[in-house]
Amino acid sequence: MSECGGYLKTVLSRLDIPFDGCSDSFLARFSYLESLTFLDGPLLDQIGIEEALVDSVLREISNIHKSEDFVVRDLHKLINDPVHGTINLHPLAVTIISSPQFQRLHFVKQLSTLHYIYPSAGYSRFEHSVGTYHLAGKLINSIKDRQPELKISAIDAMCVQLAGLCHDLGHGPFSHMFDRLVIPKLDKESKWTHEDASTDMVDYIWKNEQAEFEKWGFTAQVIEFIKSLILGKPIENSRENGKSFLYEIVANSNSGMDVDKWDYLIRDSYHLGIKCSFDPYRLIFHIRVVTEKDGHRQICYRDKEANTICSMFQMRYDLYMKAYHHRVALGVELQVAEAIVKANKGLTIAGKTLLECLDDMKVYTHLHDGILFKILESEAAELKDSRVLLERLQKRQIWKFIGEARITGDGDMSEDFNSMTDELRRKTGYDFIWTVVKRNFGKKEENPLDYIRFYKKDQPNEALELSKEHRLCILPVEFQSQFLRIYCTSPDVVRAEYRTIKNMVSQLFGQKNYLESL
Repeated sequence: MSECGGYLKTVLSRLDIPFDGCSDSFLARFSYLESLTFLDGPLLDQIGIEEALVDSVLREISNIHKSEDFVVRDLHKLINDPVHGTINLHPLAVTIISSPQFQRLHFVKQLSTLHYIYPSAGYSRFEHSVGTYHLAGKLINSIKDRQPELKISAIDAMCVQLAGLCHDLGHGPFSHMFDRLVIPKLDKESKWTHEDASTDMVDYIWKNEQAEFEKWGFTAQVIEFIKSLILGKPIENSRENGKSFLYEIVANSNSGMDVDKWDYLIRDSYHLGIKCSFDPYRLIFHIRVVTEKDGHRQICYRDKEANTICSMFQMRYDLYMKAYHHRVALGVELQVAEAIVKANKGLTIAGKTLLECLDDMKVYTHLHDGILFKILESEAAELKDSRVLLERLQKRQIWKFIGEARITGDGDMSEDFNSMTDELRRKTGYDFIWTVVKRNFGKKEENPLDYIRFYKKDQPNEALELSKEHRLCILPVEFQSQFLRIYCTSPDVVRAEYRTIKNMVSQLFGQKNYLESL
């Protein structure tokens, strides 16, 4: 990789700006010509550049960048993606992707165990992360080019892209299954989230690749800013620049409209073979940042794109109904999760238990879907129960779906559900398990459109809400439903008995006024 030293000194010399107070270590951060494009006000302030001179310095950097024979593009990499086509990877993205922590994502399936039902759904978090990086770049650069008054710097844009790239680094084996079905059973008090683990992974990569990051002018404060973008909120010591809308791009906890969701919707649809009419590039074209009366800057969408946005939320709902919550697929997921939970005491990763791995990123790098093969290959007595569950799965002896009911009541009904499975066990001699499935449009019981702002062609600087009538016409009145599902976990049930057992379940559902049998 070619290096170009002295560019920052050249810029300051041309403008007769002294740089005696600028340390050699600071100057060394800008080893590449392209790294100068990451200089902005906060970084220039570190070397004593007066605010009045900042624009002059940035203009001179741009002039040098355009006039140099050195082509920075040969530091970039191009990859082909089946969803987005050609994706351009910045050298910093290549550095991250080349780390063992990112390569681990090859072995973490995006769709958990859905490949047991949809054979082509076996793709990994690796592809999704690269796709999110790509969409984040398209979105932030679209805003940057069309709204120069926002003063989005090159380093702002790169931070957003790298946050998109790294946002799923912390996912455990089989992605969300690990969050929902494994961790709560291993530690009911655990507050662990894959988002926090992702920021821990970013710290670990920064520690190992700090020299390479610093060649591009990246500091510890910039890394904190990337972590805050992953979490979707400012965190202590992060690089604060007054651009709150940047936190809406990768992880938008307010409305759910973010590039993470956009990529997984079209990518999951592609691999599941389910048609997707949602087009994120159309939304990117119509995105605009609007400053509200209170000074808060928010990403807004053209009013005519309300139907495009609703198609996105509807697509999400359809994928949950058709795929993510598929009756058989959920049975597989419950069975795999139980095998991992049962293996906790007898299985170690680099000498540590599953829970201990969560606090050690070096060891966590080796925790992925391959855990199933470690269980199957082991002959340890402590792993026998787990091994049996997985061996049954290999023979397609999957936990059987028995019945489903819509939950119409509120509150914790766990004791009632436990009583129902206990009664079924007494009457049949077989074992059962229950689970609750929640299906919504992304904001639980609320309408996601209530949190999205729009602008009109003739009012581009005014953030507007959709009318109530418009919102209700596009999406349903009820935004979240809950369903109770019961599965039989015994492998020796005779097929002829299923009808009898299902009838028992229907009768039990009928005895509860808060359940509607389906």
